[in-house]
Amino acid sequence: LGMLQVAFDAASEAMVIVDADRRIHWANQASAELFVGGVPIQVVNQTLAAVLKLQPLDAHAKAALQLLDPQKPLPRTSGESRCQVLSDNGDASHVQLLRWRPVELIQAPFLLVTFRDLSPEERALVQQQRFMTDLTHELRTPLAIVSGNLQRMARLKNLSNAVTTRLTMAREEMSRIQRLLGNLSLLTRLEVDPDVLSCGDHPLGPLLRRWYETSCELAPNLELQGLEPWGDVVVQTDPRAFLLALDQLLDNALQHGNRAMPIQLSLAGGDGPDHCILEFASQSLDAPVD
Repeated sequence: LGMLQVAFDAASEAMVIVDADRRIHWANQASAELFVGGVPIQVVNQTLAAVLKLQPLDAHAKAALQLLDPQKPLPRTSGESRCQVLSDNGDASHVQLLRWRPVELIQAPFLLVTFRDLSPEERALVQQQRFMTDLTHELRTPLAIVSGNLQRMARLKNLSNAVTTRLTMAREEMSRIQRLLGNLSLLTRLEVDPDVLSCGDHPLGPLLRRWYETSCELAPNLELQGLEPWGDVVVQTDPRAFLLALDQLLDNALQHGNRAMPIQLSLAGGDGPDHCILEFASQSLDAPVD
């Protein structure tokens, strides 16, 4: 036990073992410093809620906060969450990776809880996520106002052809900015927390039709082919991520393709009856894009 305690204290991660009532049975020095700025004897026999205040930072907030609630059953599976530890005066620690895992080889239920100080790169990703979330929120209203005014101006009568053309271009670019901003926000969230994906069973046809109808204004030369035989296929996907992938392909085609030529999204058979292939094609006089 003495050797185990030495190894426990030598770990850079904060580590505690708690019982079903969330009472701490074992703690190392790193956990005592993180929780109370003291020594392990100050936290042993205390409940987690008595010595620890959490500020979850991702989609696993509910599971993380349940670790502090002795009224909830002890988790039977492992999990993790990004969070910050709050001091009594409200100061927040560096971003921590909180992990919990049932302790095996012990008859009574126990849980090993660890905290690891995330690297500067990982903390930067979390800060980037916050920045993009705030930026998207702040820009959504002014962009909607500009877009609405452009639409109202386009409905005015007796506009010259030159003005109408410029208004059409402005509306197209405004739609593109709004879509790019939403995509950038989602991409940032996926980098920080892959579990933000919410996969489920969705019919492929309605997804493709919805995307096609919203994309035609930006790309009038867009064509959707081969949907009939595969429109009823049910795919397991996150609709936002799926449509985001199509948006990226379309944006690539608009940048590198010839806008006078069609952009084609087609469906074809694959390896067996349970598979289909989505093929995205555009044309250009330049060298092909890898």
